[in-house]
Amino acid sequence: MSTTATLLQFAAEVSLFLVAVAGLVLAVRRDLLGRDRTARGLLIGGFLVLAGSAFAEGTLTVDQADERGPLLVLRLSGVALLGLGALGWSAGRR
Repeated sequence: MSTTATLLQFAAEVSLFLVAVAGLVLAVRRDLLGRDRTARGLLIGGFLVLAGSAFAEGTLTVDQADERGPLLVLRLSGVALLGLGALGWSAGRR
């Protein structure tokens, strides 16, 4: 991988990590995103999984070229958790 591609991938991973941490902070606050504890739990779990996978790849703990499958499964499970948690999203409804 070229230097430019490596830097772009690092920037993408850092951005994903920061967005996941911000989403986690929002999900932890009561009555801000989730209607009930289950929805908030799913959102928290999804953001934690995405932040963890972004951190693992951004710090080069996991090399995407060698171990693409497990990282993809981890990210897809995080997205699935976020999708299920979004079903109970209550933003804007009072």
